[in-house]
Amino acid sequence: MRRGYCALELAVVAAAFFTVAGLVSRGAQTASGASMPADSDAVAAPAAGWSSRPEVGDVLDTIREPVLPDSRYLVQWCDGTRTVGARLGPWHDTKAVPKLEDRELFNPSNPVRWVMDVAAVPVAPERWLEFVGGDRLPGRVIAFRDGSQSPRRRLPPHLIVVPEQRIDAPDSSGSSEIHVTTAWLRRIVWRQVAQAFRPRTVFSSDGRQLEYRAMRFGEHSVFLLREGGVVEIPFAEIDELHLAPMDPWEAYFDQLTALAPGAEHRLVRYETTSGLRVTSTTERFQAMSYGAVDNPSSWYHLAQPAWSLQPLWMAADSIRLREYFGPHEVPLSKIEPVRTRYEGTLGDFWPWQADRNVEGGWLESGGQTYAWGFGVHGNSELEFVLPEAARAVRTCLGLDHLAGLGGCARGVIRVEPASAPLFVGKTLVGSTEVQNTNRLAFDPNRPPRRLILQTEAAPPDAPPGADPLDIRDAVDWLEPLLELDPQRVASEQLLRAARMIPCWQGWRVTTAEAPHVRLVTQWDEYGGAPRAYQLLVAAAPGPMRVSGRLTPRPYRDQLLVSVSRPPNVSPSRLEIRVEGRPVGTFDIPVRASAEAPPLVASLAKYHGREVQIDLIHWPSDERSLVRWDALGLVGRTEVP
Repeated sequence: MRRGYCALELAVVAAAFFTVAGLVSRGAQTASGASMPADSDAVAAPAAGWSSRPEVGDVLDTIREPVLPDSRYLVQWCDGTRTVGARLGPWHDTKAVPKLEDRELFNPSNPVRWVMDVAAVPVAPERWLEFVGGDRLPGRVIAFRDGSQSPRRRLPPHLIVVPEQRIDAPDSSGSSEIHVTTAWLRRIVWRQVAQAFRPRTVFSSDGRQLEYRAMRFGEHSVFLLREGGVVEIPFAEIDELHLAPMDPWEAYFDQLTALAPGAEHRLVRYETTSGLRVTSTTERFQAMSYGAVDNPSSWYHLAQPAWSLQPLWMAADSIRLREYFGPHEVPLSKIEPVRTRYEGTLGDFWPWQADRNVEGGWLESGGQTYAWGFGVHGNSELEFVLPEAARAVRTCLGLDHLAGLGGCARGVIRVEPASAPLFVGKTLVGSTEVQNTNRLAFDPNRPPRRLILQTEAAPPDAPPGADPLDIRDAVDWLEPLLELDPQRVASEQLLRAARMIPCWQGWRVTTAEAPHVRLVTQWDEYGGAPRAYQLLVAAAPGPMRVSGRLTPRPYRDQLLVSVSRPPNVSPSRLEIRVEGRPVGTFDIPVRASAEAPPLVASLAKYHGREVQIDLIHWPSDERSLVRWDALGLVGRTEVP
């Protein structure tokens, strides 16, 4: 059969496809969006990458395919098999053993990989905060705090956000505000006007796009360093704020360290019908029932991501998706590509989407729905930086259900440096078949620096009669998973641990064995409202030293050290030295109320001199866990 078509035939084919699939040409653009001058009135091109409002396509998918009563829940297990069922639970209590029908979700022999509620209908949020890695919090930013408001507890710089849905416990009478650290922010949307991510850009309410060199938050505004000087813009006059780009692997390892999952715990990604996306751990999980324990509509589940200073309560029946990974297992859609390339047959293309197909709907191929991945179109490349810990990758590949029986493409996986492809797939025609690469190990003698996912439209071995153009080549990379060396991951966490303690910033921390400490997550029973998971420091097997230099002044000459330990851990002591001389050794107080009494040492005789301060934590055993809340100079009136 011939592969050529006349212009009229091509026009008919294209028109029919666009009508049936609803695909509207978006026009050619670069992967990062067209370049626009500062202060221009132009609106950014449609997004490539994490879909800004993918729920529009999601809702269409839900309408397109009604859910049968006996197939509400879809579970995929770690061995790749799947189970469909109507009953999920019991999940009304933290100690409950949830099952799908009669099968335990967390049986260690083959635990769950993900749980999907296919009946859950998402709603597009109007305002949200987006984080590096794909997390998203629907809500409105109202203020900023630098974390120094209390001398007794140093917090990281954070935003105060009013969430679009309640995130406190249903029986709580406290504030509905949530405090969100700025460490991994990617962008803030008060009113959506842009689709593409434009690093270091403010979209103001008067239509201007203000590019900046540096930015800092004020209490209710942002200060931008621009070529002409510093400009202040109130939150009320901003539609969107796009922050500076961040290394995705730095963000991944930092967030992993802040979550501090133990060896027996897994990461969990939640996605709710309100547009909330949260990465937490199985350790940072609680369940409760607010009503009948046998009614799933009364169940509430708690998670606390690294970017939140307090936990988030979610109605269990609002959670559309739960995904579970080991700390060494990274869903590749959490990592933003450093380079993308498209080559459209007709000059047009659909930008890539993370965790959605190119239309913004669910990833569906071979009659199955997939939890994460990438939707791409035609000839495309997604290029990712790999960390030194990378050991292998696996994925599936298929034409999305948008292609129907049409489309023609194949996938190629390459790593750099390398002379030959790591994987070359067979040519796929239609959306009925999904190809599995299985585990693709990297050469340990030549550790790769880059991973490239490539799709080829209408490859040379395409069968006769296959689509000659890329119009229906909506290709999905399905559940790509990057495998890291667990020992290297643990080392990364240890090296970063000291950064996660806010009051240690500007201080040097060393232990008897190496310049790192181990962090442990523990629920704070005595922290007042709202209670939250906190990071405790384990110094064992030897002493830990926190060192720095301070200059006492007449009205700021008291060294305040706010440390404490929970009642259920081993005791330990803290020695304070100034200029190498001991000034006191204290038992670290037990925290049995909202605030433990701080330790105080007077530095009045050192007025105007920069002095060396050493704090030495002497543990009694591995259970000598300590919470560090504050460390610094205060005035005498601030000492309790």
